[in-house]
Formats: sequence, structure tokens, C-alpha cells
Amino acid sequence: MHSNTKPIVSLLALLYLVQMQSIVIRNIGCKTYDANSTCIDCSTRYYLDNNTICQPVNPNCNTYDNKSGACLTCYPGFGLIEDTCLPGIATGTFDPNCNTFNGSTCVSCSKSYYLSSSGKCTAVNPSCNTYDPTNGNCTSCFAGYQVLNGNCVISVTQPTIANCNSIDSQTGKCTKCSFGYYFDANGNCAQQNPNCKTFNTIIYACTECYSGYDLVNNDCQKSAAQTIDPNCKTFNGTVCI
Repeated sequence: MHSNTKPIVSLLALLYLVQMQSIVIRNIGCKTYDANSTCIDCSTRYYLDNNTICQPVNPNCNTYDNKSGACLTCYPGFGLIEDTCLPGIATGTFDPNCNTFNGSTCVSCSKSYYLSSSGKCTAVNPSCNTYDPTNGNCTSCFAGYQVLNGNCVISVTQPTIANCNSIDSQTGKCTKCSFGYYFDANGNCAQQNPNCKTFNTIIYACTECYSGYDLVNNDCQKSAAQTIDPNCKTFNGTVCI
């Protein structure tokens, strides 16, 4: 029994060695091989070096040379130094409000900023609704403001309406009240009872109250039971359950 075991083990070892010799070690970034198992094309973010091995591109590169791996442009916050992207703060050109860099130069700014003549991203007037991204001039304003010499100033013809969320630019009238307010009979934005959970804007009345309040004459009032035991979460009538 023992005499047959050794030859079998040796044969298995020989087959294993033959199999190992046929294994081709592939580099991780290769996308395409030729008939000789030589890499001829790399995956995205890799480039083919002189030894036909795919090397990773600098992770800070936005665009790069497919042949050499040299960075051409960098992601925001990084600057191009000798084909490599380094943190922009190290180059003295970091601009936290820049959206897109060309090397270490900002070419477009984040929303609500524009590229000034000095090459820095400058904040737009916060009252601007829309603006010209080339110079930061306001082209339209939020409700209650009007355009004047490229800026938004408080409107004299369309004053701000208290508790109004949206104003018609043509009529100057409120078209929508702020959250928690409703149009009363005079067209003004009146505050709802903050204890109302749901509110009927047609009859100006609460229809449901938050826990701890009772609906009395279309209004929410402190629950009588709640005054008995303020630490009770749920009542059945006046009894805490």
C-alpha cells in the first residue's frame, strides 16, 4: 500500500510544476494583449511604459498623456509642476472657489462666483438670481430687488412683502407665502398656529393638531389632559396610557 503512494504524489507534483510554467503573469492595468501575451493597450488611468507594463497615472491628474503618463491638467486644488500635479497651495495659486483648473490656472469658477480680471474667483452679489459669468454682473434679481448698473438693489417699485416667498415681477404682488404662513382674506401672509399639524387654506382653519394639543373651534389649544401630566406621551381622554 505504501509502495504505490510515493509515485502518485511525485506525479501530482510534476503536473503542478508543468501547470505553473504555463501561467502567464499579467499586469493589472492592461486592457489588451497581443498573440504573444504582450500588453499593447492599458486601461483608463494607466499608461504603457517602455517595458510594456501599465503604470498608474498620478491620481491628481485630470487629463494626461497616454504615452508618457505626464499630467496635462489637474483636478481643482492642484497645480501642474513638471508634468506632475501637486497641491495648489504649494504653488501659491490655490483658489478654493475655482471649479476647473488648467494646470495651476483657474479657468472657471464655482456657482455664484465669477472669474475676475485678476484671475481670482469673486463672489457674485447674493441678491442676484441670474448673472453674467464673464463679469459677475446681475441679469435678474430675487424678489424685492431690481437690477441697477449690474447689481441688485432694493426695489422701489416692488418692495419686499413680509413673510412672502415669491413675488410676481410684473404686478408686485405676492404669489406664495413662506412656510407656516397662508393668504388671509386681505391677501396678506398670516402665520398659522404653529401647533397645527395640518391647515386648510380655504377656510383658514386648523384641521389637525400636534400631540399635546386639542382642536377647539378650528384652532389648536393646549390639551387639558396634558396639563394634568406633562410627562405623559399618550392619553385616553384624561387618563395616561
